[in-house]
Amino acid sequence: MKPGKLWPKVSTACIVFLILAVAVLEGSSTHPVDRGLAGLSFSTRDKDFGLACDEQQGGAGLIAGTVRILNGNVVEIRNDLSFASPPGPGLSFSAFYNSKSNIAGPSGFGWSHTYSVFLDAGLASNGQSYLRIVDDTGCGRYFKQRKSGTYKGILFELSRVEFSGDEYIWHRLDGSRYGFSETGKLRWMDDPIGNRLAIDYDDQGRLDSVADLSSGRSLIFNYNNDGLMESI
Repeated sequence: MKPGKLWPKVSTACIVFLILAVAVLEGSSTHPVDRGLAGLSFSTRDKDFGLACDEQQGGAGLIAGTVRILNGNVVEIRNDLSFASPPGPGLSFSAFYNSKSNIAGPSGFGWSHTYSVFLDAGLASNGQSYLRIVDDTGCGRYFKQRKSGTYKGILFELSRVEFSGDEYIWHRLDGSRYGFSETGKLRWMDDPIGNRLAIDYDDQGRLDSVADLSSGRSLIFNYNNDGLMESI
C-alpha cells in the first residue's frame, strides 16, 4: 500500500484523538486553571466559558459550532427577542448555556442571559485586590487593582474597571459602559454614545425590569413559584 493512501486517514484520526484528550485534561480538577492561573489563589476556570466576539460570528475556538476545543465546554446560545429603538440601543434578550458552569440562575442551571452580568469585588490573592465580572455569555473576566479605584484587565482581558462614587463602571472595548452597584448588581448599560438601559430588581433581588430610556420601552420579567424566569 502506498504511504500516501493511508496517511490522510491516520492524520484525521490522530487530530480527533488529540482534541478529545486535551478536552478531558482541561476539564479535570487537576488542571492549572482550577488551581488559579498565574499563581492566583482563586480559580479562574470560567475565563474560558462563554463566547468571544469572533466565536459568536463563527470564528475559531469552537468545533461543531458549540464545543470549545481546549476544555470541552459545550456552549449554546438562544436569541429570544429583539426590538430596535433608534437612536437608543434597543431591547433584546438572549440566553447562553455553558455545560461546565456551576451557576444556578433564574434561567436554569448553567444558563446566563443578556442582563445577568454581575461583578464580584471580593477576590484577593497575595495581598492584592481583584475583580471578576461574569458577562452575559457566562465568561469570567478578571481585573487587578492598580491604584485606588482603578482596575486593569489581566489574563488577556483588555478592558478596565473604575470605582466612582458608589458604583463600579466597566469600560468595554467597543466604547460601551456597564454600571454595577457596590454589591455587584448590574444597574445600567450605556451604548458607545451614551444611550442607557436602566435595570431594576424586585424585593427578592431578582431582575424586575429593563428600561430603554431613549424610547420609553421596557421589558418586564415574571417568575414561577420556583423562582425561575417564566415570561417576559
